[in-house]
Amino acid sequence: MTGHLARMTRPELEAYAAELERRLGGVAVAPRGAPLRRQRPPQREIDFRQYGVRQIALKLSYEGWAFTSGFAAQPGDFAWRTSPHREPRFPSVESALFFALERVRLVPPLEQALEPPPPPPSSSSSESALAVSPNRAFSAEKYGEAWAHRGWRYSRGGRTDKGVSALGQVVSLQVRARDADDSTTGDYDYALLLNKVLPESVRIYAWAPVPTDFSARFSACSREYRYAVPAVFPATAVERMQEAAACMVGRHDFVNFCKYDAENTRGNTERVVLACRVEPHGAAATWPRGLLSITVEAQAFLYHQVRCMVAVLLEVGRGTETVDTVRQLLNADPHAAAVDRKPQYAWAPETPLVLWDVRYGEREPPWRLHANASSETESSRRSVRALRESTAQQWYAHACRTAHSAALLERALQATRAPTEADAQTLGIQLHDYFPCMVPQSRHTPLMQRSVTGLNRQERQRKAQRLLQTAPRSAGNGLATATASPAERRSSSSSSSLPHTGA
Repeated sequence: MTGHLARMTRPELEAYAAELERRLGGVAVAPRGAPLRRQRPPQREIDFRQYGVRQIALKLSYEGWAFTSGFAAQPGDFAWRTSPHREPRFPSVESALFFALERVRLVPPLEQALEPPPPPPSSSSSESALAVSPNRAFSAEKYGEAWAHRGWRYSRGGRTDKGVSALGQVVSLQVRARDADDSTTGDYDYALLLNKVLPESVRIYAWAPVPTDFSARFSACSREYRYAVPAVFPATAVERMQEAAACMVGRHDFVNFCKYDAENTRGNTERVVLACRVEPHGAAATWPRGLLSITVEAQAFLYHQVRCMVAVLLEVGRGTETVDTVRQLLNADPHAAAVDRKPQYAWAPETPLVLWDVRYGEREPPWRLHANASSETESSRRSVRALRESTAQQWYAHACRTAHSAALLERALQATRAPTEADAQTLGIQLHDYFPCMVPQSRHTPLMQRSVTGLNRQERQRKAQRLLQTAPRSAGNGLATATASPAERRSSSSSSSLPHTGA
């Protein structure tokens, strides 16, 4: 029998499994070793035509190291849907968020969205991302006109890569309202509903009603990232880092501080950095000497821009590079030769990087946690209490691990020789011990003496021109592009509309 199954094609196996389920009365046997999903009573059907819709924004926090695919959903993230007896797994934050939104019936299920038109033969494989886009239209006959044009009307404030966390990520979307007339009273407790279903590594701690033309991406004025580094630098080194960080503020060409992507940048690698600071970390100090925070705020970011900036600032801090090196890489020194190709160097690791906040200026949503902004109810108190309890438990678990590691480090230091005067600040631990991507100072090669990589300015411009002439802006260039209205797409010609990822 096993040999017979081994010769079957995938469609034949699926048909065979369906026939077995039919004969067994709908009872299917999960594969050996597969975790079984708890049997839940069937959910009552929701007629979305009988409800109104609300455009809302959600503010969420998540632990990037808990997701193998980063923030943005990928087509493969939803493979568990084809195995109904397996527990869902969430490789990306968005796959967990989409699952929660569907589970509490705030949005129509993605699998019911209308199929997109087939891509042209010359289209890139990135357009396959449309298969999981929540902005595909739904049937007006089944779900109503509100869902028949742009689906969920979903948009994200920033796109973080694998391993990067967030404390102030923002998404906006259209959800089912309690009343058909779309009144502002009697809203659902969105945070309470979703946090019950979301994994503990993702928490929604605020929401706000927003206008229908609000976009978490295109309405944003700036994004702020923070990168935590151990405070192992003497005061003079911190001053050098602060001076180098100040050189990065303003409009500069950051081509030497990114992973160049011609398709997304379209040749424009200039960005406006609004702030770049090196300061003590705002969180409670951790043993032995606390943390420093490298804060970068900008209108938009290039690919891996923040991690490249941090990598160079760390070299300035330990004395292997100078502030003049930063000016040269920015091509901001009129007396130095232009750096036309990026020197080869490793980016800073992704785990300490956090998307701290997304700001909207005058269009900042009126954030709140509970459903009704005008009065406190038992439901709102329950929302606050549930969030506090889950967050406190999460903090305590991480604090215990930190205390254990700190105690072990203290014993390891006691077991070694007494630190010399030069080791007093670092406790005998070098910066490259924290960042394996860095080499010891004795083996460091100055950036200006390293081999270069990538294209020069003329080659980048020619490649960008070819891309502009041969293809329109790709719909696979992030979910928000497909989300944008015509007015938003017109505004996307500026640099601030390019993919907002500094990870």
